[in-house]
Parts: sequence; C-alpha cells; structure tokens
Amino acid sequence: MNLVWLREDLRIDDQLALYYAAEEKKGVIALYLITPDWWKKHHWGLNKQALIKQVLISLSEKLRKLNIPLIIKKIDGDKISDQVNFVKNFIQNFKISKLYFNRQYEVRESKRDFILAQQLKKEGVSTFAFDDQLLFPAGTIRSSLNKPLTIFTPFKKKAYSLLNQMILSVGEPALQLAGSLESDIKALDSWNPISESKMPDFILNHDDLDRRLEHFIQHHLHFYDEHRDRPSLDGTSKISIPLSIGAISIRELWKYINLCKISSGQQMFLSELLWREFYKNILIDFPHVGKDQSFKANYKDLSWIVDQKELDLWKNGQTGFPIVDAGMRQLKHEGWMHNRVRMIVAMFLTKLMLHSWQEGEQHFAYWLFDYDFSANNGGWQWSSSTGTDAAPYFRIFNPWTQIERFDPQALYIKKYLPELINVPEKAFYSEEKFRNYRPSSYPAPMIDYEKCRARAIEFFKKHGVSDES
Repeated sequence: MNLVWLREDLRIDDQLALYYAAEEKKGVIALYLITPDWWKKHHWGLNKQALIKQVLISLSEKLRKLNIPLIIKKIDGDKISDQVNFVKNFIQNFKISKLYFNRQYEVRESKRDFILAQQLKKEGVSTFAFDDQLLFPAGTIRSSLNKPLTIFTPFKKKAYSLLNQMILSVGEPALQLAGSLESDIKALDSWNPISESKMPDFILNHDDLDRRLEHFIQHHLHFYDEHRDRPSLDGTSKISIPLSIGAISIRELWKYINLCKISSGQQMFLSELLWREFYKNILIDFPHVGKDQSFKANYKDLSWIVDQKELDLWKNGQTGFPIVDAGMRQLKHEGWMHNRVRMIVAMFLTKLMLHSWQEGEQHFAYWLFDYDFSANNGGWQWSSSTGTDAAPYFRIFNPWTQIERFDPQALYIKKYLPELINVPEKAFYSEEKFRNYRPSSYPAPMIDYEKCRARAIEFFKKHGVSDES
C-alpha cells in the first residue's frame, strides 16, 4: 500500500506524487493533516483555511471515484515532531511501504520532510518527493558557472532556453482496485474556519475555475500587459488563488497559455508565471529568506520604526491616502488585492512609514486567499528594496501620482471608499487638490509625503545601503 501525503497540491490532474503513487495499482491512501497551530505560527488567517476546507470536500469525491480513500486528521501542536510522529504512526498502522509527497520549500517544511524521510528509511519505508510546485526541477535554472540566478531577466532568459527540460505533465492517477478502506473526512466537521472575507465563487467548483480561465483568455489575456496595472479593471486572472493551494497545475497552466495566440499580453502573463518560479528558486537556494531575514545581509540591521498605532492605521485603511486605503480595505473585504496596489501599499508601509517589511508580509499572510510564502516574501522584499533584484531604495511610489496613472477616474478608489464618492476624480491627483474636497468622514493624510520620502532616502543612506548593494 502506498501513501500520498497531500499538502499544497489539492487536485488530481497532473499531481505528481498522486500520479506516481497510483501507477503501481497496489492501492493508495491519501492523507491530509489539518494543522491550525502550525499555520498560526506561519501567520495564516482563516481565509486560506476556509478555502482549503472547501477544496478538500470536492477533492474527496474525485478521489473516491478513483478508489483512493482520503483520510483527513486534525493534529495539535506547532512542532515538527508533531507531524513527523503522526505520519510515522499512520504508516505503521496501515502497513504502508512507500510514502509519496510533493515538496514544500519553506524552511520548517523542508526540515520536517528531511527528518521524516531519514526516520522512515531506518524502518524500511521508501519516500519519493516531487517538485510539483515548479515548472522545472529544482536546481535546473542556473548560471554558466552552475550558480543560482538572483536577477530575474537572466533567470527568465535561461528558463526559455531550457523549455525542453520542463517537468513533464502527467494525467489523472490510475484507477485503483476497490478496497475495504473508506474515506474518513469527519475531521472536517469539527474544523470550521469561517472566512473573514468573501470567498471567490469560482474556486469552489472546477468547472467554474475552467470557465474563469477561459473567460480571461478570451477577453483579457491579449490586453494583459496594458490592463494588469489598472486596478479598476477585471484584467487579471486571479489564478494565483487556486495556484496557492495546488488546485490547478502550474505546468498545465503554462501549456494552456503558451498554446494561445502570441501577443504582448500573452508573453507578459508567461513572464509572471516565471516570476513565481524565480521566487520559489530564491527560497530553495537562499533559505534564510524563509527565516524573516532580508535577502541581502547588509539590510538585516535596519532600525525600522515600531509604532502599533501607525501600523493599525495602515492595516485598517485609515492612512488618509485614498489608493492605499482602498487597497487595504479590498484586502479585508475580498481576501485579495490587485498587484499594482500591493506594490503601492507595500512601499507606503516600508518606505514612507519606515515600518518593517515583515509586518506587512505577516498581515498579507493572514488575509490573502492566494497567500504563497515565496511570492509574498519576494514581493515585500522587492518593494522594500531589501530583496533580490529589488526596486532601488530611492524608488518610492507617490500615492497621488499613482492614482493619476493607474486609476485616473478613481473608479477603484470609490468602489472601496464610498465616503469619497462625491470627490471629483482629478482631486485625487495631488494632496493639495484632495485637501479641498476631503469629507470630514475621511481621515487627513497621516504623513507628509515629501518629507517622508526625503526621510526614507536618508534612512537607507544612513544605514550604508546603496543602490549597488
């Protein structure tokens, strides 16, 4: 009997561990562990947990049709040993001979899998691990000196030169012979994470997900390069949500988009998928970024401001800067935020407020349905200039001119800040103009942009950080 330990790979199509475990047709059990204490240690909120629960319910039925029972168990504790001991006991009780899983690249998850594999080896149980989250096997995209590529453009160029080495997609797992063991998902009954934001309907049904993707391709893909920076438009796919829990295959998604008519939008979308690959490789090759550390060593001692009252204004969308507040309120309402706005709010927190990127990273981890550690970490370190291939420290988005460029009619702002519905659109283009129309129900700007921009540049210079570092 083979065991598949499910994690962020909640699907049956092109699921590498599941496919290869089922190939022998000797019987397969799928195991999923509900680990609230572990997730809390990683700053997960209820949104992503509620999403996982819904997907597990539909996955159970799909596995049943393949005669693969799904066993779901809830375990307490946030220690590595809690999961290792549970899985070892499970393997002994069910007389499992082989364990299959898809790798997770975060530090504690990697350590857990290594310890488990070593202990199982002593007991004669084989383990098989796969790079299911990736397009290419880990370690494939390297420089000519076989070193990690830490700048995106060379990484992307190398990836395109190695498309023949991309991990091959596989189909659905083989149908197993019917056995006596039945699925046990009773743990879902006592685990009731209520999402704090509105869950996207399309993620709950695979047919709806397919229709969403098809609609995006027909109506938005070829304009993606033009529309992706306009938060008022439904110009993004939101495919990051199912990708974050493995409800869709990254390789199948690449193939699907790559077969579409070539356009600047299509090429830009593929580039975004490679950014995802890039940040996962950064986490694999530089695991210190998974320990709340900046990618660049000389950034570790930055003396960020610690002020809970200021931080709460940012978190609650009460900064007095409309594009920032709209983004933060969208995050809470929808559990998602437009990528252009993610960069704006991140730069506002880390450069204009001089709060640590870790505070923002953890807040996003709590609220986002599409939370993915490597992408979230990479995005925050890019915005704060502490990461690899990051924005230079003196690049600081002006929250007023960002409105003029990317939300010129203030449609996005007025959607999430209804108290500003009567403010003329051009009044949002500068603080001076906005001051004349700001209603009393909306807070005054919490900072002076020009002064805080100058302060940020001096802050980085004081700490010996240069654009070349």
